Amino acid sequence: MGRKKHTAEEIVAKLRQFDVLISQGRKVAEAIRSIEVTEVTYYRWRSEYGGLKGEPTPSSNPGASQRWGGKKRIACPPPQPSMPAIRQAILDHLSRPPAQR
Repeated sequence: MGRKKHTAEEIVAKLRQFDVLISQGRKVAEAIRSIEVTEVTYYRWRSEYGGLKGEPTPSSNPGASQRWGGKKRIACPPPQPSMPAIRQAILDHLSRPPAQR
């Protein structure tokens, strides 16, 4: 069986079909098999195409990749705790008896 290159519209249709099958009470593995893709492919598509509610697909918005230079955006790191919070955490830890550490 050869590999098939799905278009963005086909991917969106299969993801919607999956959602319908799940809403009908099918198990996830059964629904993935019925849309004829592997689990890895399904989860990759879900991460790339997201929730599909009002979001443009990559093919329907060709300028999106040009605006970002074709690179994926990197999430910002979480904020670091302040020094007083760190100091308080250390003092709380040291004030406990050794058996509770």
